[in-house]
Amino acid sequence: MIRRILFALLFTGALFAQAPPEFFNWWDSPIARDLNLTDDQKKQIRSILQEYRDRLIDQRAALQKAEAQFADLFAEQSPNPALASQAIERLAAARSELTKTMGQMTLRLRAVLTPEQFQELQKRRPRMQPGPMMGPRMREFQEFRKQRMEQKRPPAPAPI
Repeated sequence: MIRRILFALLFTGALFAQAPPEFFNWWDSPIARDLNLTDDQKKQIRSILQEYRDRLIDQRAALQKAEAQFADLFAEQSPNPALASQAIERLAAARSELTKTMGQMTLRLRAVLTPEQFQELQKRRPRMQPGPMMGPRMREFQEFRKQRMEQKRPPAPAPI
């Protein structure tokens, strides 16, 4: 649950990292508008996003480069296993670095919010529903969770 909220913050932070500040200030968006962010909180959020912006841009570029190299190698008729293995390692490392940076930034952004603001933000986040855009593994996981929840429910009391 918290991961989804943090992802939403990360995603908006990532958008900010790519766009000029006047293009997309997520803290002024409808989602955040009613959180009653103080001017100080907005200033802290801007500062955190500016601090991480260049690093996120560089890491996103490194990830795109690693993805392209990976795709090129796997598109070959007979990929060289050693080169493919190296490309996989670079791709995994690039994703890992970007994920780590996004997580660190999100944690700092989360610390700016009061508990009440965070609870309100949790209420607003979209719930993940199984659908056509959800991958098969996620649908399997959703079904598994549903079955587990049904197993954990205590039996209904017998009528008297």
